[in-house]
This record gives sequence, structure tokens and C-alpha cells, in this order.
Amino acid sequence: MQTYKNDVLGFNISYPDHWSVVPAAWIKKFMGRAAGTSEKLSECLAKDGQPFLVAHDPSAPVHVAIPSVKCQAYIPAAIAAVGGITGILSLISEQSQQAFPDFKVLDYVPECLIAGVKGARMATSMTVLNPEGEEFHGKSDFYFLPTSKFVFLVAVSGTSDPKFRPEQELMNIVRSIRLEHT
Repeated sequence: MQTYKNDVLGFNISYPDHWSVVPAAWIKKFMGRAAGTSEKLSECLAKDGQPFLVAHDPSAPVHVAIPSVKCQAYIPAAIAAVGGITGILSLISEQSQQAFPDFKVLDYVPECLIAGVKGARMATSMTVLNPEGEEFHGKSDFYFLPTSKFVFLVAVSGTSDPKFRPEQELMNIVRSIRLEHT
């Protein structure tokens, strides 16, 4: 596994050796591949803050959603302003329901322990269109991890097709998260 470390954020995460980091200048373009799904999704992607890390599996079959991890950091006051972690999860769910016709919340765990931090987890599914109009059925797990300095959002995504979903790799990524708690 390769490790991404950010001492300023107090954040470490590992991802498989064969995955690639999407360069910062390409992150919006990479995320924007899904923008064709709806105008609402395009609008949300344009407003969304830039992740500090996006890594993906470039060797994924072309007919499935690309396995990826996306990491963002927010200041606690920004999360508190929208109702805390529950509020941000509701906002993500609401925006996703507008952006994806078949969006579903598969599971919601309001309290889970990851990297020694009590956070929340939401599993979702949806269909995304690429710029060529092809459909990709995906499943994403969102983890919200609050520390004293930041609230981290880590999303691991990939196809919902169990034959092609690298579930073990995605779980290893989540298990690799290390946070500075002070």
C-alpha cells in the first residue's frame, strides 16, 4: 500500500499500490466526469470544495464505476453551521436525491469508531452517467471523522456490481486512516 501523509491536517491514509493519485489540477475534471447525470449534480460539483486527495484504480474495467477514495477537510465551525455531522449527511442526501434519480441511502450509522474517532458512516447507491451517456452503477461509503482541528470526509466509491467491486481494498483504505486527535 502507498501512504498519503499530511502533517498540517494531521491525516494519513493508504491506498493500493496500483492506484494513482489524481493531480490537484485534475481533481475537478475527474469529479466532473459524473456531471452529465443532471444539472443539479453539475451545480453541486461546481460549489463543492476541492478534495485534498483523490486516488483511483486506473486499471478498473471500463464498463464499471472507477474505484476511488476522496478526502476533504472542513473546519468544525463550517460543519456546525449546517447542523453538525447529521446536518451535513442530510444535506448530502438531499442534494444527491436531486442529482441522481435512483439515489438511495443503503445504511446510516450515526456513531462508529474509525481511527480512534467517533464519527458517522453513510452508505449510498446511485447511477451516474459519463460524458458519453453510459450508465455506471455505483456504491459509496461516506465517513465523517471529527477531530479538534478538522472534520474529515472520506468517501470510498466503486461499482455496486459485486463481481467488480474491490470490497477488501476499499475496507483496507478505511482501516488505514490515521488521525491526529489534538
